[in-house]
Amino acid sequence: MRIDRLPDNMLSDDISEFVFRLMNEPLFLPDILRDYNALTRELKRQLDFPGNKFWGLYRDDDKIGGVIGITSVVPAHEARFLLWIWERAVLTPRMISDISDIIKREMKENALARLWAQVACKNAGRILKLLGFVCEGKFKYAFKHDKKLYTLFQYRRIGG
Repeated sequence: MRIDRLPDNMLSDDISEFVFRLMNEPLFLPDILRDYNALTRELKRQLDFPGNKFWGLYRDDDKIGGVIGITSVVPAHEARFLLWIWERAVLTPRMISDISDIIKREMKENALARLWAQVACKNAGRILKLLGFVCEGKFKYAFKHDKKLYTLFQYRRIGG
């Protein structure tokens, strides 16, 4: 298992797999972004935006099994943490520790007081808790997926 920076080449196999998973995994994206052209435009914008960083979570066979990201960085204040896991095999205790180390390093580098995340899937919330996040609250009916409304849960991590 390993974590590496995600390539910014939209034609790479890793990005293609990521886009496929975003489009097809339940509760990964709201309906409004489940259009291939809109998604690839937004992903390209996010990959190219200064300060945004994305890492691939790789299985032992070098296949990508998830992605994490830190975006919307406001130096000396806060940033957004993004998490998509579609292969449970990448969630080893070592991988959780490595992700936590990345979070600590990025918070220190940017002097962040707060990191926040929003997820519609309770399993993602459990992973966030393993990474030191706590649930701040929820937004009822804030996430539309497959024409059904879901609760969006907001998590935060304070300090490094």
